[in-house]
Amino acid sequence: MNDINFKEIWKKCFGKEKDTRWHAVAMLIIYFIFVTLVVGIAKTQEPINKEEKKLTPQPTANNIVDNNNYSYTYTITMDDETEVYIGKKYDNKEMFTLVKNGENKEYAILNNNYLELDEDAYIVSDNLDTYFKYCDKDKILSLIDYDECVSNGNTYKCEVDTNSLASIYGDTVSNDSLLNRVTIVKDEKNIKSINLELNNYISNLEDSIHTLTINMNFTDIGTTNNFDIKVK
Repeated sequence: MNDINFKEIWKKCFGKEKDTRWHAVAMLIIYFIFVTLVVGIAKTQEPINKEEKKLTPQPTANNIVDNNNYSYTYTITMDDETEVYIGKKYDNKEMFTLVKNGENKEYAILNNNYLELDEDAYIVSDNLDTYFKYCDKDKILSLIDYDECVSNGNTYKCEVDTNSLASIYGDTVSNDSLLNRVTIVKDEKNIKSINLELNNYISNLEDSIHTLTINMNFTDIGTTNNFDIKVK
């Protein structure tokens, strides 16, 4: 009996001689069921999608590889005097040439010790210009909060106060919070250049008006070959 009733209803809804009113009711029911299923599936998937978004790391300026293998050129200008350091770094050692006043001198750094080339090997030296110590990529970046910087593409213009700089370089300054500009250019993973405008810092440090700018450019990041430093 139920089979006969079902067949009759099917004919009225979808048969060749279907009843228009029955067909409309049947289509409405099918549409309602379809919409209910779609909404139910969407609600089921929504928490998963939100969780996936939460767990997916978003690209930020802080996604920088800590790479201690690179070549560099540092240009330091103190007032009207300029010196250039051309060198390379591999882990905890460096070799570089200082170009100043038309003369070239060869230096190295090994385990935080400054060395100067003496004929065919290096000897301990304390004659390196004191401003070179400010060319420390890791120390500079430790003070940077990219969220506080003004960004334009891969360029970040940041400000660091004088006291913070003094704390990482071991200098002594008066209690001064004057700001110094740091401009950083990077690609997806590496720092390409750092520009320091340390006029306020150096003037506060030496208690007289000075200008100090440092341009640090990095190349061959991750591809600079290892090298040996021969020490006497």
